Amino acid sequence: MDVTLLDALSPDPIALPLIAALSRTGRPRVHHRLRAERFATCQGCFECWIAHPGLCKVRDATNDVLKDAVASSEVVWALRPRFGCWDASSKQALDKFLGLLHPFFEPVDGETHHKARYDQNPRLGVVAVVDEEVSEADRARFLCVVARNALNLHQPAPWVAFVAPDATADELADTIAAARATTLRAFPTLPPFSPPPGVGVLALEGARPRRALLLVGSAKARGTSTSEAIGQALLERLAAFGWDTATAHLAELVKLGRADVQELQELLESVDLCILATPVYVDCLPALVLAALDRLGAAEVWERRPVLLPIVQCGFPELSHTVLALEVLAAAAEARGLSWGGHLACGAGPALEGRSLAEPNGPATHVVHGLDLAAAALDRGEPVPVEATAEFGTSTMPDWLYRTMGNVGWVARAWQHGAAFSLGERTLAPS
Repeated sequence: MDVTLLDALSPDPIALPLIAALSRTGRPRVHHRLRAERFATCQGCFECWIAHPGLCKVRDATNDVLKDAVASSEVVWALRPRFGCWDASSKQALDKFLGLLHPFFEPVDGETHHKARYDQNPRLGVVAVVDEEVSEADRARFLCVVARNALNLHQPAPWVAFVAPDATADELADTIAAARATTLRAFPTLPPFSPPPGVGVLALEGARPRRALLLVGSAKARGTSTSEAIGQALLERLAAFGWDTATAHLAELVKLGRADVQELQELLESVDLCILATPVYVDCLPALVLAALDRLGAAEVWERRPVLLPIVQCGFPELSHTVLALEVLAAAAEARGLSWGGHLACGAGPALEGRSLAEPNGPATHVVHGLDLAAAALDRGEPVPVEATAEFGTSTMPDWLYRTMGNVGWVARAWQHGAAFSLGERTLAPS
């Protein structure tokens, strides 16, 4: 079996018996040690679709990894899941897998996905190292994340092997063999996100002015991301109520590969409300957001914990694509002892690009109404009401129309880059 191993474990001691276990069914053809290789943070620029189709513009490990993946019959990831999701190192690599897809949209079981770039894609397998503290809920969520990744990346028959940190090569080989013999059940459309229990009273009592911090989870330059625009619109409404407000970008506060997030911790301890505005990258949160959540202090080390309010937007029109990101955020908030201030989520984020969110207009009408309701409730010390969440998440247009307009848009953007006739190139296909 031709296997590419994407190893986010080394130099963890379990990496050695894992490699030995995989060698029993055919030595991994390529072994990428993700912690040792350089991956620039994905900026969501989409140039791997519209400028140089199939290739990342950054001179890092991405294109080599993608080339090895395309040439393999199976790609096996080895990692320690966090909050029922990928860890930051593996997600940083996975976020760059967009080059394996075509930008054009297509419906799959009534839900929007991207078309495959290659005729055949490798099978997706994951060896997930978990200890006894990892809950069944986190394991189930991770299975769903991987199944959704396989669906979107067109990688067949996904499998996950949960293994203990002290597993021997023999135990690993047996567990991997059993996992390979099965296939994860598909999750074509996820049910709506259910807020965590206990939401209802915010820790926003006390003297005014209250303080709100917008954390931007997109790695795009300041002032250019849809996530930042939506978050700023809510921040401006709170400022109109007399709140003190500030904005920070995770791309500047969190450096992947370094553990120190003291500045982020201190920022959060200085505010009453943290608005985390983030896009969805490859079915879940971007690597930057996962890294920030992972490195924050546990509940007992906080001097003063803020209320967390996530705003999640994605490039597909259906809200189901935001569910896993919200579930991971809720799990992380519980683990870190953060209060939950409700949530806002919407699909079709690109339809909001360049639009004013000050007054209702066109596709932004429901989003504006949702922001108005959310800001008023937060100022009263209440969580974001169900009505605001529903209004904010109301579809801006029929899904089929969004897909049609989106596909035309991809061609137009590629034309501007001189790549309109090469959108479907298979640059990384084996010769």
